[in-house]
Amino acid sequence: GPIPYFLLAGMRALTGDIFTAGNWLLFLLGLSGGISFLAFRRRLGFVPAFAGGVLFVMLPDNIRVAFADGNLPRTAASALLPLAFYFLLRTLEGGGRRNIILLAAAIGVMVLTHAMMAAIFLVGMGLFAVVFWFTARPNFRRVADALAGMVVGVLVSAWWLVPSLSGGAT
Repeated sequence: GPIPYFLLAGMRALTGDIFTAGNWLLFLLGLSGGISFLAFRRRLGFVPAFAGGVLFVMLPDNIRVAFADGNLPRTAASALLPLAFYFLLRTLEGGGRRNIILLAAAIGVMVLTHAMMAAIFLVGMGLFAVVFWFTARPNFRRVADALAGMVVGVLVSAWWLVPSLSGGAT
């Protein structure tokens, strides 16, 4: 997707060097992915949420993808996953238009960072929503709202997704 490259170009404009820009971008993506775990602090407590963020940053696959593969789009999509999951959980538990919109925005940005990783994450999040429906027995409307929020997120990014799937590399 285009977003990681726009971020890299912006970082290069700030630093003046593409290699320094890449290092800063990887640092900021890891930091944002880890910090987004703090959104779960009310549910888990500060220490477990903080520990989850630290473990997320140090996850061997995240480190390999960022530094060995140099895959900026996948690193950016992974950094967005905890926040997207948080909004999914908030939508499933309490609903609310704000959570649905934030879920759609997170999914839309995720698709614009790495379409294939977004597809994989969406399958997992969709399965989570269905399992949550069967186990926690929430109102079906909340599950439908969560699924609709994910679909809207994909539709918001369709201006880039459809042309990229019909001829360009992603």
